[in-house]
Amino acid sequence: MDIKLFENLGFSKKETAIYLACLELGESNASAIAKKAGIQRTDCFGIASKMANRGMLEQKRDGRGVLFGAVSPERLASLQEQRAKLFCESVPSLLAIAKNGISRQEKITFFEGASGLDEISKSASFSGGELLVFTANDFLTKENGIYQNRHVEERKRHRTHCRTILGMSSETLAHQQIDKEVLRETRILPSNLFNAETTIGIYQKKVFVMNYKKQFGFIVEDENFANTLTQIFELIWESGRIIS
Repeated sequence: MDIKLFENLGFSKKETAIYLACLELGESNASAIAKKAGIQRTDCFGIASKMANRGMLEQKRDGRGVLFGAVSPERLASLQEQRAKLFCESVPSLLAIAKNGISRQEKITFFEGASGLDEISKSASFSGGELLVFTANDFLTKENGIYQNRHVEERKRHRTHCRTILGMSSETLAHQQIDKEVLRETRILPSNLFNAETTIGIYQKKVFVMNYKKQFGFIVEDENFANTLTQIFELIWESGRIIS
């Protein structure tokens, strides 16, 4: 079994071991699962309880005590698909918040043209810390990938680590192959679930949106908005239907 498959779904190593043990054993108590998974019972019970709350395991109590069982792989895949679909459906509302929901207009800065998009890219790339990005395919393909190749070295010098989510395509697979070289980690969703037409990024307390087709974008400086999008990003990163 390829453990990386479960890591891409948001499972830790211990969670993977527990899920596979439950899948093989059927409904069992924490002691039996811990023995099968090769971890301590005290750790096993706490981790399994959290997994049950997240929908990864089923939990019930009978005369034997608390029992855990693995949800079927089909149900697990369906859960990941529903979560990814929920995010995709929420994008228009999130963009509406960026446009209408912030009272202090000075916190939104608009940019136009290739030079404007370049300014947004510089702001994010030079920020340091972590950059989270929902990436549009145009980022990889427009003008032979000019946008993805800009500012890579500067981003590396500023130690800005990037995590990015994309829809499946030959370009995204090639993009993923060089992750280690460019201080980046990429996860890929099925194209029928995620096929973004705008790139959305979160860094520091800011959110940027870039439309490469129409050559415009904006940066929103709002901590609440950035925190909300970060939570959504992490939900997809950890629980989305990742295929690569």
